[in-house]
Amino acid sequence: MSGVNIQIINSTNIDKNIYKLSACDIRNLTYYLHVQSHPFINIENIGKNDQENMSVGLDLNKKSTKNSQPLTDTYRIHHNYRPNSQRRRPYTKHVPDKPKISLSLDPNRKLCLEIATCGMKKNTRLPVPHKNFSLIDGCFGDDAGFIIQKDQRNFLGISDGAGGNLMYGYNPRLFSESLMRNCSDLAHTGKYCTSQPKRLLCHAFDRVQTENCFGSATACVLGIDCTTGRLCSVNIGDSGFVIVRQGCVIYRSRSQAMDGDCPRQLDVYPWTASLKGHGINYTQISSLDAICDTFELQLDDIIILSTDGLFDNVPNFLIEKILSQNHSLKKSANDLVTRAVRYYVKPDDILVIMARITSINNSISKQSK
Repeated sequence: MSGVNIQIINSTNIDKNIYKLSACDIRNLTYYLHVQSHPFINIENIGKNDQENMSVGLDLNKKSTKNSQPLTDTYRIHHNYRPNSQRRRPYTKHVPDKPKISLSLDPNRKLCLEIATCGMKKNTRLPVPHKNFSLIDGCFGDDAGFIIQKDQRNFLGISDGAGGNLMYGYNPRLFSESLMRNCSDLAHTGKYCTSQPKRLLCHAFDRVQTENCFGSATACVLGIDCTTGRLCSVNIGDSGFVIVRQGCVIYRSRSQAMDGDCPRQLDVYPWTASLKGHGINYTQISSLDAICDTFELQLDDIIILSTDGLFDNVPNFLIEKILSQNHSLKKSANDLVTRAVRYYVKPDDILVIMARITSINNSISKQSK
């Protein structure tokens, strides 16, 4: 291997002059190496001024025996760090059993989704602008979402771009929008089952990496099959959903934290992009600990999918109270967002996607076609 410059480095001896990265980038790369438990990187054919073309390979047989480093201040800002006291915890609640209405046994009725959206950009004044009841026309700051309804297969997704990426010169809104746009485009092809939201999200993340769209974001994607009433979800970070049944929040999705209680995120940066470009499946690494859940829905269940802008500011009992005062999903979504903005605990962008399980007469539906 004459003429090839090989250097074995770990997270304690990274030379920023080799990478041509800023001090902030070096600190984040150091943390990344610790978190992934792969502390050794082989750098081959590094040109002094050629960061983009460097050859990178991970030695997957070596494991770190050291504990992860504490988060740097830069990493806390970058990933929207919040103290433990403000973090959401897993939640389930038992509702007194009532006769379950099974629509699958009635050929004349079928399940469908009634959907409403609403949101607000951080530090904007109420009331909610009319355009913000539309995912296409609305302005939700760094939050983004998508809705695909095809036959009785439904995909809903939401993403929260990390505002701290602005310090790197990366627009967090563009990252979350790219992730959700690619989810929407892929789901629209019809090649994804509602039981495969993780596969959908991973393939969308693959596309984001090929676009060289740098930044990071949390994400939650739901697949809802109206023929069975089954909801399948994938969640990375602290965006998530609640399920309301008979007026009670019976389930709240689990949130993910990294070391230091920072929300887990999908991220693309120059160093992760070069890993992808040299044969390392960064998508697999990033999604390895994604939380996947399955839930059996019932008639009149309400699903509220949202970023942390809602869940950090509106507790379960207020969600239940607001829903009890409104039959309209659009009005409920508006009231949830208004409550969060008016009584901010932590000012943040907010996007809410609400869905209610309803039924229609199948014979009427066929006649209308």
